[in-house]
Amino acid sequence: MIKMIIKNKDFSQGLRPIKLRMMNYRLYLFFVFLVSLQIANARRIEVVDFKKGIYANDFDIEYILSQENYKCALVVIKAPEKMTFNADLGVERQYEAGDGSQLLLLPQNSSKIFLSKEGYPSLKFTLPEKLEANNVYVMTISLIKDKKDTKTAVALPVVPQRSSYVKSTDIELSNFCYNPNNLIGSINPEYDNTGQACAVIRCFVNNEGFVIEPNLGVVKSIEKSGEIIQYVPVGTKRLTVRNGSSMPIINYEIPFAIQSKRTYDVTIILTEKALKRQKAFPEHDNFLGIGYNNPNMCFTSKGGNHKFTIHCNSSWDVSAPSWCKLSKVSGTGVMEINVLVKNNPTPKSRHGVIGIQSQDITVTIIVEQEAN
Repeated sequence: MIKMIIKNKDFSQGLRPIKLRMMNYRLYLFFVFLVSLQIANARRIEVVDFKKGIYANDFDIEYILSQENYKCALVVIKAPEKMTFNADLGVERQYEAGDGSQLLLLPQNSSKIFLSKEGYPSLKFTLPEKLEANNVYVMTISLIKDKKDTKTAVALPVVPQRSSYVKSTDIELSNFCYNPNNLIGSINPEYDNTGQACAVIRCFVNNEGFVIEPNLGVVKSIEKSGEIIQYVPVGTKRLTVRNGSSMPIINYEIPFAIQSKRTYDVTIILTEKALKRQKAFPEHDNFLGIGYNNPNMCFTSKGGNHKFTIHCNSSWDVSAPSWCKLSKVSGTGVMEINVLVKNNPTPKSRHGVIGIQSQDITVTIIVEQEAN
């Protein structure tokens, strides 16, 4: 009798709650997956731009690079908030610039950078090219906070190469930006010869004697202690900055179109080296440099050509290793120099220095060639 009862008992009623719970659990996991996917889409790290940046002989960065025997590259990361970075070959050193940018010293041939921030999915960014030693790269990062707000994400503006931070041998220009809190351009407007209200550029300087030359000229200029205010026509795109015998910054590209009645700030300073030279030689009127966009030279084992431009207001002489042939070894003023290197017949890499001399000023360029 007992066996018959057990045999005929329907157990399916007891299994239904278990099946229902399993189905609910699967639905819950699927819901969590959709939510996490939505969060990932709504909040993410995005690389807006990555390109080779600026490099200047006698640049402060040159000292940083030289500490690693010129086997590293420098990546300047511009992000709206603090983040954590790593790379596939590691990070040699990390610095923070005065404008809040993060400076990463990475081994040459690094191909990936890992970016992370609390509350955002981590990002593995594959570089468009492997990093070359003794070069500077600029990465602009955006933090997307809302899926619907991708067009207005919190990010620094994408600027042309060499626009956000430039430096000659002696003068440093940085932080060109729109200042919405300064209304001098709208309260006390000045007008150009076409009748259009000007834009205002406020230059914060650390030394007297600065001459700022916009490409469209200056309608009005006001000089105060530590500040130069210039009213310039709308459409002004470039600035040239000079200071006595210092190496000038020529044709700095303003990173965006400036608008009428708006005020823009920029910081311009003489480097410590230039200040010391001015103090030591107050009557000295000579300057010498190779500009801010000339990298040190690296040749393959087969050789090739590289060019650099000398900027000087007097005569100069150039010396180079015997395996480098120069188009000119002496001259006066501004001149482009071609460097020709032939095939390296030796099994060892070659290293040397190109030296430019003008009176008591010397500028050097590191030149290297790979082994055969």
